Amino acid sequence: MFTDDFNGSSLGNQWRLYSGQPGGSPYGRWDPSHVQVGNGKLVLSQSQQGGEWVAGGLANRTTMTYGKVEMRFRVDAGDEMKYAALLWPADDSWPPEIDFAEDAGGNRGGTTGTLHYGGNNTMVGEQVTADFTQWHTIGVEWTPGRVAYTLDGQAWATTDHPNVSSTPMNLAIQVQPGGCQSGGGSFGCGVGDPAVTQLEVDWVSLWQRS
Repeated sequence: MFTDDFNGSSLGNQWRLYSGQPGGSPYGRWDPSHVQVGNGKLVLSQSQQGGEWVAGGLANRTTMTYGKVEMRFRVDAGDEMKYAALLWPADDSWPPEIDFAEDAGGNRGGTTGTLHYGGNNTMVGEQVTADFTQWHTIGVEWTPGRVAYTLDGQAWATTDHPNVSSTPMNLAIQVQPGGCQSGGGSFGCGVGDPAVTQLEVDWVSLWQRS
């Protein structure tokens, strides 16, 4: 349905870049300058500028209702930056949400998959262990009543639930200030070098369920 290997020097028109304040991060902002394409990779970065954290995020314009998404990526260790790869409602009527890779910061020794649903944002979560400072292919298979999370082509967890949404969704990939910076502050509060914290993506693929 849609594949991007980021071999050019810029993003195609199937992507929309984030601007403004991330939800849950009042001490940071998203800026398109922190999304770059080069050397066959998409790079989302975070830095501190003028006393605030500035980060990158983007969403794909391909809308899908059920299907499969895969993304080959790695991320620098660091407490100051969290990341997420997720399916987000095309009409922005949140929730629902399906996160298939999410980490609030640290040594990147694991990632989580989470189904969000209902007016109170009820969550059903799973966690897998791997070294995500190294390259891995993470994914999700979304079918009626089921979300299956995959790592390097193998399912690592499955959530069967009546509240798995049928709402049309878009893929989003984002980084933003982590829990280490919940009150703002300076560099160096934990793991990693926040001056160079990045998430790199080799490719993404999306398949609409037939």
